[in-house]
Amino acid sequence: MANNYQEYSWFKDKKALLASLLNDSSSIIEDLAMPRFAENLHQLSRKVDSDAFKIQIVGTFKNGKSTFINALLGEDILPTRVLPCTAVINEIKYGEEKRAVLHFRNPLPKKLLSCIPEATLKHIQAYGMKDVPPMEIEYDQIDQYVVIPVDGDPEGISLTSPYLSVELFYPSALLKEGVEIIDSPGFNEADERTAVTLEYLDKADAIIFLLDATKACSQDEMTTIEDTLLPKGFDDMFFVVNRIDMVRREAERAEVKHYVETKVGGFTTNEVYCISALQALDGKIDNDEQLYQRSGMAAFEKRLTEFLTKDKGRIKLAQPARELKNILTKEALYKAIPNQRAQMATSLEALRARYDTAQPQLQTLEASKQQLYTQFLLKIERCQNEIKRAILGEYREIANRVETWVNEYEPTAKISFTSKSSVKKVSDEIVAYVTSKVKETFSEWNKSVLVPLVEEKAAYIFESSEKDLDNIFNEIDQIQAQITGVGVELEGAKGWVRVAGAVGAYLGFGQTGGYLMGGRFDFKDIAKSLAVDLGVFTGLVLLGLTNPVFVIGAIVVLVWKGIVGGGKRAMTDLKSKMAPAISDSLISNAPSKADEVIKSVNNQLMKIVGNAMSAIDTEISNVKSQVETIIKEMGEGQANVDKRKQILDNSEKRLQDICSQLDAMVFELAGLK
Repeated sequence: MANNYQEYSWFKDKKALLASLLNDSSSIIEDLAMPRFAENLHQLSRKVDSDAFKIQIVGTFKNGKSTFINALLGEDILPTRVLPCTAVINEIKYGEEKRAVLHFRNPLPKKLLSCIPEATLKHIQAYGMKDVPPMEIEYDQIDQYVVIPVDGDPEGISLTSPYLSVELFYPSALLKEGVEIIDSPGFNEADERTAVTLEYLDKADAIIFLLDATKACSQDEMTTIEDTLLPKGFDDMFFVVNRIDMVRREAERAEVKHYVETKVGGFTTNEVYCISALQALDGKIDNDEQLYQRSGMAAFEKRLTEFLTKDKGRIKLAQPARELKNILTKEALYKAIPNQRAQMATSLEALRARYDTAQPQLQTLEASKQQLYTQFLLKIERCQNEIKRAILGEYREIANRVETWVNEYEPTAKISFTSKSSVKKVSDEIVAYVTSKVKETFSEWNKSVLVPLVEEKAAYIFESSEKDLDNIFNEIDQIQAQITGVGVELEGAKGWVRVAGAVGAYLGFGQTGGYLMGGRFDFKDIAKSLAVDLGVFTGLVLLGLTNPVFVIGAIVVLVWKGIVGGGKRAMTDLKSKMAPAISDSLISNAPSKADEVIKSVNNQLMKIVGNAMSAIDTEISNVKSQVETIIKEMGEGQANVDKRKQILDNSEKRLQDICSQLDAMVFELAGLK
């Protein structure tokens, strides 16, 4: 059966070439006495070489994700029993043999599932229930970990499952081409699993939103797309309508496709595909080309391959290629090599004197860096306090509205308070209504208040520090110029852009990654992206408080024996006890949830701050290591000086050759449209 694997082979060759250029450059940069830059390039080489195309399958509960993945791979790899659903992330990767590796949450939940296999429980206990390392499990038993049992409570499993993800290694032809597939829990499942799904999305190259032809574009699905995925910048998703074979008539199938295109067409740049994953899987397994073509899968797979190898492949290769070119030219060819030649043209005594004179300035730079770091911490702390006050304030506002929501809702269930189960049935209905109102209110507040607030604070933190960061890098340049007698003016090399170059990595997260790699840093862009990412995360954390499992049990116990009479009096009595119980639950849990949000805010902001500090260290170290290397060579005699000059000449030629290859690669990649 035809495949598109040759496209992956082309990309793999280009990726191998870039990894080789990065590795060669690292060796040359090491020869130029730039060890930190060399290590950064070496790390980037390893990253490029090991990078894979990650395809993440998302959707709501039971849309046939496992069957769809099996159809992509052409084999029954994942369990596809009718009733269970995916409970943890499954990362499907290439392996010479079938094997499965289980990863655990850290920290583990306080209460564990009762159905944990004995061997797994012993493994957890062996490490004192803390920092539990991965564990290899039997491949044929993965359904004990990755699915929710038929008689299991999805919410209870969400709260008590110790499992984070399962890595599945399988000798599949597609996986061997450098493709990895991520099977995610449904978006309409527990908030905790939804949060894990969203975290993985930021790493995905292709996102496939799987719909069911018999119930496509439900309210849950549209809300997820509009409120969660689009704000994070995912505008090139694939919308795939599965189970189209369940729609018998061709005219009705055309109607389904048109309806889906109408609903999601404005949210993606890709075509909507209608397929039957089951037919595609059977066609591949039975080598039935007609069945496979009839499934609609062929056209989708062809476009997916093109999207990965060309659309996403260009970015995967072009960004690190441009970053490498930046380092080779601005840091090595235009600075390091001329500086070292100038130093060797100076007498040893003069060079030592200049370096000694620079020592107090270098120490001052270290102090300036520490002062800048302290300023960052203070600004982040102030911003966290403001964000936390806003969150707690919104919880109080919502708690004050609970009574109104409880009283305005009229349950449809029959009112009978002769048993605890009757009370629970009516309580469930009221709590479900209040939950929907709380989520609606939080969602609007998240978009109108929280996201703008985080954006404003992030911009303040980084923009207010830009001048100080620029000053530090300018001082580094001035010190280097004083030592070498050579000044290099790098137009547009602002502080934050130099941070990106020095650490050889993205400063952003989620969709912000490209700004600094191309030297296009903009405070508004990165602040906005940070705010959206944190806003989505915060919404999930805060909405976790609205989950009925937090309140229903307590309410039922509270009201069952306390209700007297019947009819309207009983309902009034029930509501009068439910409203404060729900309000108290919201208020009492709010501080811990707010702290969870603040922790995430802090982690994201500190990633950028940590990169800035590392970049300063790299640049200072770069100045020191080069001068000390030249002083050492000159001190050991003319033969060593001549050898150093030869190294510089050879390095210059090799770097120029690598830059030419990079230019050719970027030019070729630019034509892949």
